[in-house]
Amino acid sequence: EKRITPDAVSYSGVILACERGSRWHLAFQLCDRMALMRVPMDVISCSSLMSACEQGGEWRSTLALLRKMPSITLTPNHVTFSSAISACDTGRRWQTALGLFYMMPEKQPDQFCCNAAILASEKAGQWGEAMQIFHSMSSRIVEPDFISCAAAMLAADNGCKWADFAAYCNTESFLLVNFFRSGC
Repeated sequence: EKRITPDAVSYSGVILACERGSRWHLAFQLCDRMALMRVPMDVISCSSLMSACEQGGEWRSTLALLRKMPSITLTPNHVTFSSAISACDTGRRWQTALGLFYMMPEKQPDQFCCNAAILASEKAGQWGEAMQIFHSMSSRIVEPDFISCAAAMLAADNGCKWADFAAYCNTESFLLVNFFRSGC
């Protein structure tokens, strides 16, 4: 009888299922089990655990895991940072979320990280920060998507700064702003 030994990939898949099922406690137990079985965590299992923590409102646990990554020879990437930024946003810790965003290497933030930071800024009523991040996307060679634009527009609307938002946008985006504005 052959016995299959779980590896980091199989554990990551189950941790991800825990995240989707809002079972962050179970995800932590699985990570403890990984350590017990001497299965090293990888960036994917860390990202999955961080996402599970975010879903559970456990922003502190997400930050602890992000800090722990270098000690287990893992380098945080855009996925882990995005999870941590989103977890801080969910935990209403917008300053921490933005701190994480700004400590990332200059070219590393992707669309998800930028969107998470814009959303955190918007929810905190920090329209200037949201606009700055939205504007920085082009210098980072990151294409804004619907979420980027919608979050930036919400921030501009909350700050009554539609003209400032339009200054950051090209003609097509300005037409989009007018379209959304007319529906309000």
